[in-house]
Amino acid sequence: MASSSVASALGSVINAVAGCDISGLGPDELEVVAGLVRHGQRAFEALLVRVSCRSDALAAEGIGPGAAELLVGHGEVSASQARVEAARVGVIESLPAVGAGLSARRLGGEHLDVIARATRNLAGPALGALRALEAEVAERAGRLPVDSFSRWLRRMVSKLRDEHSDPDASAEERVSELRYWKGRDGMGRFEGRLDPLKFEALVAALEAERSALARAANGSTETSDGLVEVVNEDQALNAEALFGLVTQASRRSGSSRAHITLVVDAETALRGPHGCSVSETCSGAPVAVETMRRFACDAVIRKVVINRHGVPIDVGRQQRTATAGQWEALRALHTTCAWYGCDRPIDWCQAHHIDTWEDLGPTDMDNLVPLCSRHHHLVHEGGWRIELLADRTLRHYRPDGVHWRTSQPDRLTDWLDGINQSDLEPGRVASWR
Repeated sequence: MASSSVASALGSVINAVAGCDISGLGPDELEVVAGLVRHGQRAFEALLVRVSCRSDALAAEGIGPGAAELLVGHGEVSASQARVEAARVGVIESLPAVGAGLSARRLGGEHLDVIARATRNLAGPALGALRALEAEVAERAGRLPVDSFSRWLRRMVSKLRDEHSDPDASAEERVSELRYWKGRDGMGRFEGRLDPLKFEALVAALEAERSALARAANGSTETSDGLVEVVNEDQALNAEALFGLVTQASRRSGSSRAHITLVVDAETALRGPHGCSVSETCSGAPVAVETMRRFACDAVIRKVVINRHGVPIDVGRQQRTATAGQWEALRALHTTCAWYGCDRPIDWCQAHHIDTWEDLGPTDMDNLVPLCSRHHHLVHEGGWRIELLADRTLRHYRPDGVHWRTSQPDRLTDWLDGINQSDLEPGRVASWR
């Protein structure tokens, strides 16, 4: 079917669905409609997976973007959701029977997401054993609700790990892992698992530190920000104890304090809050001005000067690696990877030379952008090209040379919108560390 025919057919279906009038339906009819909607969702999810597979295949030939870029660029979804949807491709490539169940609408995208999460760290013989059981996995996915299937699969994966585990004790240590991220509410979150020795050592240290904090506070659960936690006192003390252990380790290693980078505009730092104040962490989480001032009492203050077009400092070719000052300037402009739609934190990124160092590209701010590992590889090995304009606008070009997207630093966009609507003198952003 030609692309225009596909688009026309899908458009007709969408218009028909949007025009459905359900105001006169009773409970039995609503139940039927709900079931049909679920089948429709699965049909669209299966089609989206097929679109993603086709996009990845074309990208491998140097034609167009891969699935992740396609989904975030045209799907109007967040980068994290695009990654989840792109990961579904890997599931059906690894387990074809599951892909067949998706096409037959016996299971949906959520089942694929469950499989992707459960098998994320599965490798070697254990992964091979799961592939041998793909028919059973597909059958269970098509028969069980998502939550029940998730519990069954976790047990299955755990069993396979046990059956195919490395008898060497060092293998047990390798399963330790920790990930951390920031939730939509701005709060930091941790998730992971530790081998028994690490777990017992950490718990013992936390309990000792927690007891010391409780004694020092005479039973109070006041946090370092002056907020009193009354709901989960033990959990609040656990968090304070962990922070205490980290800062103590920083001091023992020779650092006088744990490094926390805050970005604040000069007007706010010198005169207080105003209509377009910037006071936030380097990753973009808001920080109360009074909290910022408290940190500033004992901080290294680095000034970053930018103009209305966002052009900061100049270093030249004296060194290849971006300086600490240039990284602070990049953090003053970006909270994430500079790639369109990417939400990877800037601290996960590398400073990329637009004009490469080997081609005499300077280590200057007008030649540097932060890119995460994935998009750094797309530029160096994947055939993509990016162009940085004087106002920090970044143009993205596909491997076939077609202009794909245009983006600007997220923090700079918000800041310029603010100062263009105010009487503030533009230019200064201070980074407090």
